[in-house]
Amino acid sequence: MAWISRVKALVRRILAREQVEDELNEEVDAYLDILTERHMARGLSREQARRAARIEFEGTEQVKERVREIRVGAAIETTLRDFAYAWRVLRRNPAFTIVAILTLALGIGSATTMFSVVHGVLLRPLPYPDADRVAEVTMNFSPQNTPRGPLSMADFLDWRAHSRAFERAEAYARNLIILQFDDEGKSEMVPSANVSGGFFRALRATPALGRLIEEQDEKPGAAVVVLSDRLWTRRFGRDPGVIGRVLRLNREFTIIGVAQPGFAYPPDAELWGNLEVQPPSRRGPFNFYGIGRLRPGATLDQARAEMRVLAERIERDHPRDYSRLSYPLVSLREAITGEVKPALLAMFAGVAALLLIAVVNVAAILLARAGARERELALRASLGAGRGRLIRQLLTESLLLGLGGAALGALLASAGVHAVVWLKLDRLPRMSDIRLDGPVLAFAISVALVSAVLFGLYPALHGTRSALNSALHEGARGATESRRRARGVLVAMQVALCTTLLAGAGLLLRSFLKLQDCHFQNYLA
Repeated sequence: MAWISRVKALVRRILAREQVEDELNEEVDAYLDILTERHMARGLSREQARRAARIEFEGTEQVKERVREIRVGAAIETTLRDFAYAWRVLRRNPAFTIVAILTLALGIGSATTMFSVVHGVLLRPLPYPDADRVAEVTMNFSPQNTPRGPLSMADFLDWRAHSRAFERAEAYARNLIILQFDDEGKSEMVPSANVSGGFFRALRATPALGRLIEEQDEKPGAAVVVLSDRLWTRRFGRDPGVIGRVLRLNREFTIIGVAQPGFAYPPDAELWGNLEVQPPSRRGPFNFYGIGRLRPGATLDQARAEMRVLAERIERDHPRDYSRLSYPLVSLREAITGEVKPALLAMFAGVAALLLIAVVNVAAILLARAGARERELALRASLGAGRGRLIRQLLTESLLLGLGGAALGALLASAGVHAVVWLKLDRLPRMSDIRLDGPVLAFAISVALVSAVLFGLYPALHGTRSALNSALHEGARGATESRRRARGVLVAMQVALCTTLLAGAGLLLRSFLKLQDCHFQNYLA
């Protein structure tokens, strides 16, 4: 079969490379001898016939190169040669290589760190089955005028009684509690929530140990709690005997279960207590948030329309309590990430600008270095290397620099992710989902490849054009002027990018501080 012959040829070319090259040299020399004898038969001397044969042959090295290009595995061999040559060039210039890799590593590392945060918080799928079918319900009315404020118990019960779009209508209240450990004499502030009986069913959560809060726990007098996997691990050493143990909060609660790893709603909640659901005597206080799972076939728009009708009815029935009443309804993802999304995107834009500055800096260094390599490139051009071949070689060097920057940048990103934890951004939602994994590393490699093209292509185009002009002994002054203009363009880009980054520094700082504070405020609401 044809493919077997091609595989054999490829293996032979890799394992017996010197023998294959010797055979190519022999074939070229034999063909030159045939042409020489043909010209000698026409009356030319051997020297004249040999010269005529070389002219007719159009260059032995060029012919050899064309033969190599059409062989099986030519692209692989050429790529390996390019990488080997690029490695030798970079190794001979350690100062330039180190500066370029460090510059890229700072840009790629900061971008990868920020992407790991954006991916973990905004992009990673939520750890709840069919999370797109879950929505959060809040409240807005005058005189409070809070766009996404909490509900009262009366509002929650009205919603639960009249809802048709939701198969489950549940409620929760955020808290920060002091968890006491009498046997250790220690205490800890823990984000927690009181939840209605079907809360875990609405999110389709399953217990890792024991059971979760159910409808029977809504009755007055019940006092049960469910631990998160993190709290169970951190404070109880994953002891299965924790079920039935009593925790002292504002009163004594019995531990009935442990949630599955990764379950944390509200974001970063580590303990859930039962919510006593009973009809109130008045509209208020406003301490609760609604969460519901849509019925099969129902949409968010249908649920919003239903909530508008409900708001009109309740406002009509309670004109002294409410004015301009509405029940804003958002998807679960928006409820979790909506407040931090603008801040994260602003910070990601900032580090993207920083990466672009690093790319422009390396491009400027490469362009300045092109003048020193002009003679080398001109010599290769005079030996028959085309401009495309020279550009490919220079881009291979840029690719090596980019991969080196990505490798070091990944290490910096790992330290950056740990720094986020060290800075105690523990109120950032989905903090446990921020990590260096496959998608984040793929982002780092992709950034390195794109950066290599961005900072390598512009200097390569100008450097090879100057080299070809020098090889032809024409236009050297024009090439110098071209490099000067190119450096001017890069300097202008650097100034513009730095100005933009400095102008946005205040906004990024405010976003960072807001990121620390906004989620904490939710627990105090």
